[in-house]
Amino acid sequence: MMRILAIMFGVVAVLNLVRMGFYLAASEMYPRWRRRLVASAPFTEDELPALVVITPAHNEETTLKHCLQSVAQVDYPTHKILHIVVDDGSSDSTLQIAERFESTNPKRQVVVLTQANQGKAAALNNALQYLAEREEYDDYNIFMCLDADSALSTEAAKRGVEYFRNEGVCSVATHVKIVPAKGILNYLQRFEYLTCYRMKRAQTVLGFDYIIGGIGSMMRRDVFDQVGRYDTNTVTEDIDASMKLLQKFGNRTPTCIYAADVIAYTEACPDFGSLMRQRHRWKWGRTQTFFKQRRMFFNRDSRFKRSLTWVFLPLEVMFDVVFLLEPLFLLFLGYLIVKLGDWGTLEMAIVTVSLYMMLNAWREPFYSRRERLKFSLSAPFLYVGNYVLSVAEYAASARTFAQLRGIPGSMDGEHQTWASPTRSGAAIQNEADAQQHVGSRTAA
Repeated sequence: MMRILAIMFGVVAVLNLVRMGFYLAASEMYPRWRRRLVASAPFTEDELPALVVITPAHNEETTLKHCLQSVAQVDYPTHKILHIVVDDGSSDSTLQIAERFESTNPKRQVVVLTQANQGKAAALNNALQYLAEREEYDDYNIFMCLDADSALSTEAAKRGVEYFRNEGVCSVATHVKIVPAKGILNYLQRFEYLTCYRMKRAQTVLGFDYIIGGIGSMMRRDVFDQVGRYDTNTVTEDIDASMKLLQKFGNRTPTCIYAADVIAYTEACPDFGSLMRQRHRWKWGRTQTFFKQRRMFFNRDSRFKRSLTWVFLPLEVMFDVVFLLEPLFLLFLGYLIVKLGDWGTLEMAIVTVSLYMMLNAWREPFYSRRERLKFSLSAPFLYVGNYVLSVAEYAASARTFAQLRGIPGSMDGEHQTWASPTRSGAAIQNEADAQQHVGSRTAA
């Protein structure tokens, strides 16, 4: 038994090392990839395309005003940006805040829609239908989904539309930043986002990116209409929409991409309970989507790169399964350390992961030097602290695995509604405050 565990431990360790090195190397290719994707000069003011920002909102009275203000302050021609707010049956003052902003900003194009509580996907579809029914908005072919508890950097809109110069691009994911707040949990989530988005650089370069996250995600309306808009029967409409686009158009061309220089801000989960709920929703929603799009796995159609359908997607599932065995690996590591006095194994793990974290921090151009230095110096602490996040991830994985038999039935309902976590509004108080913490530079 111990021999089997030792072999398994060694294989997983090697796979993780290869994975880390692979992502580090591939992420360095991103700047060159971006220059090739968007080769021409930036749009002039007259050339900028019309843009729609859609904000679905359910009980968001603490954050919606700041979200609305952030969109109003973006560097974009006022007559070319339309902001649609969809109140999804809120029981607080969300609707009143939206209507007040609409009435007090007559020079801006703000539209407020209402619906009975049906969920985020239904709210987004409601806004898209509103556009489809009005000829005056036919030219508004690019739309952005911006959550009501989030905000945009001043350059986000201009930088985001640049990627649609490439005709193959259907959807663009933004670089989401968690604004600093007090507490270790906030700090851990900030660094987690940093490393995850470094990984997305690599994934988009290699055509592996299959998640266009909901915060600030941008899409072509005409293309999205071809896949039936948002499905309302999963809990993660963004993952669902991304994979629908990939299923339809494949990934031979850059269908779904990540834009490192398009910055959006959001607030971290304020406590461990909300973190656990968030991670389970993400894991459960992704599993629902994988089930719906299971024909993509090991698909030989020419529109797909085999690296996605035969390697990356199956590996995503495999790593989820292996992750469930992590307690066994940790127990075995503890046995080696205590029984054999093999402290070198622990030291090597800390040094390796800390170095990986430091490299990610120093190579990320959208953080200030001060922040990168802080992250680097705290890398050993982050190695230990990340196990706090791993507990939430593990609980989400275990709960999802236990509920797998219920996946088909979980999508029988017409709508999946949402329950918004409590937000303080600190994440999006104003653009100036956020810019103190984020180096807003172009991709180097």
